[in-house]
Amino acid sequence: MPRLIFPLNTQVEFFKSIRESSGLSANELAGFCKVSPRTIRDWSRAKFTPSELAVLFLSKKFSVELPIGVKVVDDFWYGLKGSRKGALRRMELYGPPGTPEGRHKGGIISQLKRKQNPKKYRLLNCNLRKKFNLRKSAELAEAIGIILGDGCITANQVRITVSKSVDYLFAKNIQSLFLKVFGEKPSWHTYPRTNVILLTISGTNLVKKLKSIGLVQGNKVRQQVEIPDWIWLKTEFQKACIRGLMDTDGGCYFHTHQTNGLLYKNFGLCFTNHSFPLVEGVYKMLKSLDLKCYFGRQGKAVYIYDFNHIQRYFSLIGSSNPKNLDKLEHYSKLSTHRLAIR
Repeated sequence: MPRLIFPLNTQVEFFKSIRESSGLSANELAGFCKVSPRTIRDWSRAKFTPSELAVLFLSKKFSVELPIGVKVVDDFWYGLKGSRKGALRRMELYGPPGTPEGRHKGGIISQLKRKQNPKKYRLLNCNLRKKFNLRKSAELAEAIGIILGDGCITANQVRITVSKSVDYLFAKNIQSLFLKVFGEKPSWHTYPRTNVILLTISGTNLVKKLKSIGLVQGNKVRQQVEIPDWIWLKTEFQKACIRGLMDTDGGCYFHTHQTNGLLYKNFGLCFTNHSFPLVEGVYKMLKSLDLKCYFGRQGKAVYIYDFNHIQRYFSLIGSSNPKNLDKLEHYSKLSTHRLAIR
């Protein structure tokens, strides 16, 4: 499980903000993260590096932003550091292994064998650069929307995090889409304690390609990401990107209102994000499709309230997230939307 390394003194401040924002004790926070209270206290004192999933969960749950400069590292990241120190000490005592001529010859032979049989070296878990050829298409635009919504780009990975309880089928659809677009099926990791599914594609070249077509590495909110320029060039790209965004950082919901003493159940569609350019982009795209929508939450959300326009949205754009389609079908089949008489 990936860990997070905070800049000096910021880990203590982050967990202090979590406690103040949530009003919860270490025992209660431990229940949220499915870890022991002692682990929470150790993280709060910066004694150990916290898990990435727990920190992302707490940050999103209690609206506390991560400090600048947080690094993602793999489990046992310190092993490489210790091994390097041991190797340097060994060379101090006994000198470097082999001879320059021998190492040079071995390197040439090794590279030759890798080129002759790359599949074998992949099976051996050796580092080989993967090739990713991205073609601008509606499928790529939808994948971009998903990454902008629930995704994260590190130096060598693309990660998508969704809920295990409500987005299981959607995660399957994401795997199929990414296989089609990137030529590689994301790995699937389930974390029952935090009710999360983590989909991951590794590849430095993939990260470079995505950055070249408008995505960013690192914190999306801090960098105030926006929809890449090329997606605006075609209506089909815009529709696909909105679908990816709405399926991740948006969705359907039920709400009530009272008219003439009668209480009614209504159906709404909402997209929420803390990157203002992204929210504004979704608003403009929906407007360009003649869909009646409104800003909300100080510019951090876009709503569609009119059910006729919601039906039109699903007709024009659709959804790859089965939970949205299930909610729409449920509401459409109701014989009445009246709940009670006041």
